[in-house]
Amino acid sequence: RLQHVPTFRGEDGPTGGRAWSVACFYVHRSHWRNGVAAALLEAAVDRARRHGASTVEGYPVIGGSIDPYTGYDTMFASQGFELVRAGRGKGRALWRREISGRDDAVRKR
Repeated sequence: RLQHVPTFRGEDGPTGGRAWSVACFYVHRSHWRNGVAAALLEAAVDRARRHGASTVEGYPVIGGSIDPYTGYDTMFASQGFELVRAGRGKGRALWRREISGRDDAVRKR
């Protein structure tokens, strides 16, 4: 479904495995800057792994953006995601993390 949304569309097509996407976070203002979004991202990766995903993708913005519902790039980078495509125009950046069982959980720490 994300392939039909120009803002989130990937340029490089399928990753060759089961890719999951983290497209949005909602954290109430009273909990901002407390690590809630990072915990949600970590939980999303763990859930994707348990359900057979081979890749998790996200579409974060650069820190300081006024539209951070997709998360910040620094949060994704700190959790082992790598920049695949920089954002430009209305297209968002694409960050990806390959996951594989328990080895991935140990590697990211």
